[in-house]
Amino acid sequence: MITNISDPIFGIWNTTVGGDSAPSNSINPTDAGNYMPYHPPEKILDNRTSTKYLNHGNGDSGVYSSTKGVGTGFYITPRIGLSTLKMFRFATADDREDRDPLSVTIECSNATSNNLKNGFVWLLIHNGSTGLMPNPGRRTFGIDQLVDNNKVCESYRVLVSSQRGSDTGVQYSIFHLLGWY
Repeated sequence: MITNISDPIFGIWNTTVGGDSAPSNSINPTDAGNYMPYHPPEKILDNRTSTKYLNHGNGDSGVYSSTKGVGTGFYITPRIGLSTLKMFRFATADDREDRDPLSVTIECSNATSNNLKNGFVWLLIHNGSTGLMPNPGRRTFGIDQLVDNNKVCESYRVLVSSQRGSDTGVQYSIFHLLGWY
């Protein structure tokens, strides 16, 4: 496995493929693009389906929309160093199935950590399903997704491009990157 619980990970929102990353935080947790302090992106690395990353996306926490989580996600620099992504998997969170991400993009980069906010440093390597269709249920892994990729990279950026239904954000409990290192 490429990802590990101690890897530096940063929540983002209002971000498109090739575009600059807009940071998410928990300072104003009910605002657009932010998350509650107890649902940060680090939770997807703890291998526990009882925790989750929940991003409110493109509106305050009380606004419902079927595109609420589009453009949210994270970027991560695995401590393992250079790697080649060959597969990934998501696990659903504990509640609210309409918050499940159904499709994502994955980009990779070899830029320094100071430059990872810049869109031009990212290269698209996946655009498709998360493996959560059909609905696997709550707190459950979806189908492993293969990635046709031979790029060797240090960092990865994952962006949600669709979600299951109308809700106040997008959420998932676990995310794994798998491949060669």
